[in-house]
Amino acid sequence: MANANANTDMALWLNTTAAERALIVSIRNFPPQQNIPGQPSTPSDRPKKIGENDTARMEAVKLEFNWDLLISKQASNGRLDVRLARMGFVLLFNIYGYRPTGAPHTYNQVISMTIIEWYMLGDEIGLFKKWCRRISTLGECRSDWCSWHNVLRILTPADRNDGTLPPQGGWPHLNYPVPAPFPNNEYAPLRGYARPLPRLQYDD
Repeated sequence: MANANANTDMALWLNTTAAERALIVSIRNFPPQQNIPGQPSTPSDRPKKIGENDTARMEAVKLEFNWDLLISKQASNGRLDVRLARMGFVLLFNIYGYRPTGAPHTYNQVISMTIIEWYMLGDEIGLFKKWCRRISTLGECRSDWCSWHNVLRILTPADRNDGTLPPQGGWPHLNYPVPAPFPNNEYAPLRGYARPLPRLQYDD
């Protein structure tokens, strides 16, 4: 049985491309891990970006690696106290290994982001396209971002409850429109909503 398994493993290995084998060896040598604060970054603390020319096997290997690394980084942020988390938390990435440049990773950066900057960030990273579709408030964008990074505790109730909305129609001069308020009377019956959903409020 052992020989049969070994032969099967060898057959699968020989059936891979050179690029696939190089990727597998790289991940074996540098498994997902969070770099220790204060130490130089290592290849293993960076996601594996999925490229257009990646094979299905390479994509599957990278997705598994990125998922494990994502959980590790979220856990790392969870160990930070509020003071340290506000000074800087570990930035995450989407499952395909991409993250927009300029993404906020300190309290001051999160608070300084405007509503259009949040919407554009959400669209670019892909995970938060709902912000524009749902016309999320400034507080909701902040809360979603910090919750995903496991640092929601850095925000005050006032930060989370900020009801700032985009101007009606969005920013046409920037070629960035925003849909009409939703749910509205036309679509509410189709979606099962009788009236707009209430905004969440946070207490001290």
